Amino acid sequence: MKRALAVVAAALTLASLPAALEAGTGTVSFQAKAVVNAKCTIGKSGDLSFGTYDPLAAGVTSGSTTLNVSCTRNTGASISITTGGNFNSGLSSFNAALSNRRAMKRSGQAGAAVDGDLLAYDLWQPNGSGASTQSGTLWGDGTSIVAVLSFAGAATKLTTTYTIFGEIPGGQDATPDPLFVDNVVATITF
Repeated sequence: MKRALAVVAAALTLASLPAALEAGTGTVSFQAKAVVNAKCTIGKSGDLSFGTYDPLAAGVTSGSTTLNVSCTRNTGASISITTGGNFNSGLSSFNAALSNRRAMKRSGQAGAAVDGDLLAYDLWQPNGSGASTQSGTLWGDGTSIVAVLSFAGAATKLTTTYTIFGEIPGGQDATPDPLFVDNVVATITF
């Protein structure tokens, strides 16, 4: 009986062998895909503060701040800065320095500005990325002040710093106030 069971077991093993030998495999290939869009981000180091302006001094009062820009590899872009809320304010008859310029308004002045309520200023582009010296080019919005800062795409993804240089022309007849302010917006287009 043991012998008969052994023969039956051997036969069953042999019978299942062709099924195991007939087992196959199948393959399929696929691709891993992703899309990388051109992108830039822009941030600031802080507000541009001129400190204290002396209307009796003849010299220029300067200040600066920086924009931090990151773009994907090989993405060229341009940065524009709006002219603010008081550009070419129409008060050039009171102050010739206000003609075709940005202007800060006295924070204590509600409503329309009058003589002495505005302080003209300019924003200048740097000599290049990371440059600590200003160029002779005003930084504009592409319309009222035409020049925007344009740059070619970099070979790598890096954060680049661009300095905004500000100047208040000397000798303006401004009313004393603890704060003159203007709101401008920097926009990156890529």
